[in-house]
This record gives sequence, C-alpha cells and structure tokens, in this order.
Amino acid sequence: MKAIALKELADEDWKTQHARKYSNIPAGAEVEIIEENYDNFYGGPWTRVEWKDNLYWVDPKQLKKL
Repeated sequence: MKAIALKELADEDWKTQHARKYSNIPAGAEVEIIEENYDNFYGGPWTRVEWKDNLYWVDPKQLKKL
C-alpha cells in the first residue's frame, strides 16, 4: 500500500538512522507501507514504511494513504 508523507519524517529508530546516515523522508514523498499499527512500550502505534531502500518507523497520523 502506498502513502504520502504529510510532513518531513525522521525514523523513530533514530540511532539506526544516525548510524546508517540516511536522510529524513521529505514532505510529499510517496512511501510504501510495510506494516501498520505496531504497538510497543515506547508510545506506539507506529507504521513501518520504506523509502529509497530504507525502512522507517513513523507516526501513522503523518501519512495519507493512497
């Protein structure tokens, strides 16, 4: 399923993003939804998306499904 980023999105797994040095998802970018509404102890729900061969955990409220 595809979605559009409503604002610039960073990976909530910021340590991995920092270590691998991949960029934030810009507002308006089209992403592929991999997994929706994943809950964890760190304040979910989260949605797993792919953009430019990188995986990101993002807030689902910041995505518009296509």
